[in-house]
Amino acid sequence: RRPQNEVEAFKSRKHLMFAAKAGDAASLRELALLGLSGVLTTTPPLNASSLLGLLHEAASKKDARAALALATRYELGWDTSVEASAWHARLAASVAEKEYHTPGEQTHVEMNLLSDATLGATETGQRGDDDEVLVAQRLKADKGDDPGAMVFIADLLYWGARGFERDHAAARDYFRKAASPPHSHVVAMGRYASMLIRGEGGPVNHSLAMAVYENAASLGSTVALNGLGYEYFFGHAVPANKTKAFGYFEEAARLDVDGDSNFNAAFMLHEGQGPSKDLERAAFYYERGASRHGHFDAALKLATLRSDGELRRDPHVARRYYAACARAGWLARDVRAGFDKYLQGRGQSALFFYAQASLLGFPVAAKNAAWLLDRRKVSGVSHDGDSTPFHQINLNLNFDADSANAVALDALKRGDCKTALAWYARHQGGTTALLATAELHARGQCLPRSRAVAEKLFRRAASLDTSLALRTTVVFNLAALYLDDLAISLFGIPIFWRRRNNGDPMPPPPGPSSSSPVEEAPPGPSSAVAQASTAVVHAEEPTEPTEALDDEEEPSSRSAPRRPWRGATQRPPTRPALEAGLLKKERKTKRVSKGHRPAARKLGGLKSPDDGNPRSLQTQKRRPFDT
Repeated sequence: RRPQNEVEAFKSRKHLMFAAKAGDAASLRELALLGLSGVLTTTPPLNASSLLGLLHEAASKKDARAALALATRYELGWDTSVEASAWHARLAASVAEKEYHTPGEQTHVEMNLLSDATLGATETGQRGDDDEVLVAQRLKADKGDDPGAMVFIADLLYWGARGFERDHAAARDYFRKAASPPHSHVVAMGRYASMLIRGEGGPVNHSLAMAVYENAASLGSTVALNGLGYEYFFGHAVPANKTKAFGYFEEAARLDVDGDSNFNAAFMLHEGQGPSKDLERAAFYYERGASRHGHFDAALKLATLRSDGELRRDPHVARRYYAACARAGWLARDVRAGFDKYLQGRGQSALFFYAQASLLGFPVAAKNAAWLLDRRKVSGVSHDGDSTPFHQINLNLNFDADSANAVALDALKRGDCKTALAWYARHQGGTTALLATAELHARGQCLPRSRAVAEKLFRRAASLDTSLALRTTVVFNLAALYLDDLAISLFGIPIFWRRRNNGDPMPPPPGPSSSSPVEEAPPGPSSAVAQASTAVVHAEEPTEPTEALDDEEEPSSRSAPRRPWRGATQRPPTRPALEAGLLKKERKTKRVSKGHRPAARKLGGLKSPDDGNPRSLQTQKRRPFDT
């Protein structure tokens, strides 16, 4: 009898094939993505060209996930085309714009990383009303004497985060209590007034919102300045005065603590409403709102200006911002859906969600899919595929030391020394690369056998990581080196560090991983550039996890996995150069290869839209919360 998860996978594949034959866009896309990721086989088997054909058919039906997958493939795949990638990313962004501006359905992105270091702790504070930690926080908020707890729970309910269902009415009530005397919580004031303007969780009340904004502005709230500018622009509670509105927007943008004020100032400069038209200054505010604060409309506007040529045309920049906006649509929910399946003990279903999201350009999804395959006994995954392709996807999207080590070990299994050494050289400052390279020197595999070099590398790794586990490993390895020298002098062969055959499995290097345990940032509004690898941008209020867009330098090997959209690949490192790089205490400055463009700055979180007013002007949106 088949295990239950295998039966479910078989039934899912059968129904998926029937739906795809009927021309359903979602089924065509899902079948193509699962087939390209290798976690689902079809009967009869479909090759990559056929699967890509299904993906193109789904994109022609305006499926945002299919369009973004094609944009990512044209960026990272062998058949690279910046123009094609930008075109598909624009299609996905146009769908995401409608989704993002749907009242009450603004995208919420949660990037939960699965790893050995966070195993067990990952589930804490993620089950909503069934979680003891969150229930304790809600009890504190209900007592009414802790404004911080009230704001925390209100944010969770506003976004429907960490297992809670969206409840704008309850969120608005918590914000109101925290904003009212005797608490007068400044952050709560801004968020409460914003909900009053958009009519979220209750009726619209511009007069009360104006009073709350004025009170918050007197307490030094920059968010309130943007809110006052919004009211003066539209003239809801006061006579419209666009000159005064621009003054508030520009002052708030000068303080640069949120994306809304940057966008609103840019919009008025771009359209010439209030001040005279100034495209250069508008582009500056658009770019800052998008790159620093992850403002959705700022990113979309900047991408359109660069794509259509109103500013200097740059398809690379346009593609990057269009893809960022696309990842702020509803498709970003696939990452959290995979995490929810993992919490339910359904590892195979979690793998399906993560596999699809990885091909959409989410690095954390690729790493989680690889972890599920590497830890089948823990995750409950029945799929017998290899995790290396997902590690490779993760490296293409965002360099990661653990994934680089996994790809290098796979190369050693295949006897590909150049590829393995290239990845180790790329992460020459990490303990994992140092330990692995020291082991190669000790064995005389891929590198000349040298006890002196191996000892230096082991000691260098111990100096970088002072944990007891790694120091114990290094002491054992050093003892093995000395005993091998004695064995060679007596018997002519080593005892411990024997050279492995190319076909023999190469175990992971001894010692813990070089990457430190990752503590996930609290969930918040989605970022125009999320990602991976998630970054946290700190402003006056806590901000949400973002996707890292920084481009990474490719490994120094012609045969190593490479970022195809770069220029010419670099020559493989020579052995003396490799050893010198690994032994040097300070990391060398990276060389910029021909055609390399400066890495883009990371974008922060996105804000929610207004209530039917022109999207070009927006009030301060919900920020994420402290843990």
